[in-house]
Amino acid sequence: MEDIPLMHRWLNMPHVKQWYNHESDTSSLESIVEMYADPIRGEDPAHPFVILYAGVPAGHIQSYRIRDFPEYCRATGLGDEAQRSAGLDVFIGELAYVHRGLGPKVLREFMRQVVFVEPDINACVIGPQPDNRAAIRAYEKAGFKYLKTIQPPGESTEEYLMIIGRKEA
Repeated sequence: MEDIPLMHRWLNMPHVKQWYNHESDTSSLESIVEMYADPIRGEDPAHPFVILYAGVPAGHIQSYRIRDFPEYCRATGLGDEAQRSAGLDVFIGELAYVHRGLGPKVLREFMRQVVFVEPDINACVIGPQPDNRAAIRAYEKAGFKYLKTIQPPGESTEEYLMIIGRKEA
């Protein structure tokens, strides 16, 4: 919970707001508490983390099991594979670390230390907006491959769904 003010600042920075939670109200600390309190307390299927680079907070990453979000699960079209898949959301919040190659390193390490330590997780997906070319390039560098473009339920923008298997990670 002590990171809520940091998340509030990051989520309102133009380079983050353009692509991440861009449809959510991030104007107040209270809105950020509402967004992240349950996951932080372990009362939500998403598991949020602050990215530390050389001990300095640099961004945010979270993982979740696709099956825990049934509407999104259906939208992915992963079928039975969704039962054994995790999803990721990530952003670099600090401008000093944007476009410095940190994203692919963070993703690979996070998948190694968090996502694929779960023995029943066989794949991991991430869904940037199709026109977020910098994110797509970073995810490709981490080993993700394009799967398909989907329309997530309740969102106005499509996702460029990308996937990586346990062996490729």
